[in-house]
Amino acid sequence: MKFWICLVISVINLTAFSQVVVNIPLRSNFKSEPIKKNRIQSLVVFAEINESGIEKHGGRSGKILEIEFDSIGNMCYKLSLDKTEKFPFITFGSNNRFEYFNFDNRGELRYLYRENRKEIYHLTQGFNSEGNLIQSVALVDDRVVSNGHFEWRNQKMINFTDLEIKEEDDSSQLFYDDLGRMSQLKDDDFQILLDYKKNGDTVLITETIKDSDRINSIETYAYLEQLKYHYTSYTFTNEIGELEIEMKVAYDASGNATSYDLINRKENKYGSGKDLTVSYRIENIYDDRELLMSRRFYSTEEGKEGEILVRIEHNIYNSGPLIFKFEKCAIFDEYNY
Repeated sequence: MKFWICLVISVINLTAFSQVVVNIPLRSNFKSEPIKKNRIQSLVVFAEINESGIEKHGGRSGKILEIEFDSIGNMCYKLSLDKTEKFPFITFGSNNRFEYFNFDNRGELRYLYRENRKEIYHLTQGFNSEGNLIQSVALVDDRVVSNGHFEWRNQKMINFTDLEIKEEDDSSQLFYDDLGRMSQLKDDDFQILLDYKKNGDTVLITETIKDSDRINSIETYAYLEQLKYHYTSYTFTNEIGELEIEMKVAYDASGNATSYDLINRKENKYGSGKDLTVSYRIENIYDDRELLMSRRFYSTEEGKEGEILVRIEHNIYNSGPLIFKFEKCAIFDEYNY
């Protein structure tokens, strides 16, 4: 399959949820209003214990996140764990993934730079005066992989063009609906359909193969429209109609998860031959400034009574910038060298 098609599918996975990001709801959400109001410039998050349980890790602690904010409360720098690594905490080595963000005054993302040891990703976006996306250019390791232009009329998108040069035999086509949402990806061999329902808060993704009535996969997810990446449910059904992944989550008023339930029959991270089942009740603790100060994750385990405290996160806010930030290409160049 051609590289740019793989990239488009990965974009669908990122924007439409997908199997690979079922843990997104567990990430902490930091609202820009209290960050700006209290003149917070940076944040460091430490975690105690590990999601595997107290008895396995003895309550050891470590840093899992560093963030720097701009003057209007938007995140402009983020250092986190590279999910391709197995380390539980940031060690300022190859397990790092850092990102630079640039937002406009309306809160729209204009530029994103992301780097880990394997690749460098750039995303540049342009918007019209009504806040509609009119251009989106993506690069991987300085190679342009998409150059999309969106044309709008009366707040509806009427045309999409990808100016990226494609191979002569590339028959792939990408379609958007009149609200600017990806709706279809067609190729000689397959197609992916995105069907938006219930005022846009539920999406059904169907992948089919040419010359076959067989449905390869069906993904359904629902989310809160007013909060990006706040998914309320997700299911994945395989080609024979079996439900392999099911996830449900609830949030508080600040957008942080308060409960999380996952059954994953597709992937077994422990290799025990059993379904991966995760169930958390989460306490989010705020101070009188409406800043998230800590999170406590409680789990129930088969054969044990009551809840088990499996993770605690502590947030430390500062009025000054981070002391250290990775410069662009620092991890990628060192690893490849």
